[in-house]
Amino acid sequence: MSLIKGEFMFEGIDVLLEEKKKFQEKGGDIVRSALKEMFAKYPELDKIHWLQYTPYFNDGEPCHFSMREIEFLDKDENELAEYRGTTPIAKDAQALSKKLHGVSDLMESVFGEHAEVTVTRDNIVVEEYEDHD
Repeated sequence: MSLIKGEFMFEGIDVLLEEKKKFQEKGGDIVRSALKEMFAKYPELDKIHWLQYTPYFNDGEPCHFSMREIEFLDKDENELAEYRGTTPIAKDAQALSKKLHGVSDLMESVFGEHAEVTVTRDNIVVEEYEDHD
């Protein structure tokens, strides 16, 4: 620990912040890689999209982070996989959604607490999302 201009500099915290950044980058790569199979199997699939956030208010109850429904969209923004559908893409979407929701704490670490996440064949776009509640 060193003292520079009257402020304590905690080098360990800088190391943690750098590791967090690496984790976020690697996590995004892993998610994109995992979703490539869906894009390869369903050429009509253009993007996978979801919102994730902690609500600001929950009727007096504790507010907890969650991922919202994951949408599987074509190029015209039409939903390809009805939540309770029985088509092959609907079944795969349900299984993938269940897996992603099962690691929502990691998704929060990778993409942030108030985020709109859009995954395409080529990249992931994460935008701040605060228009909830």
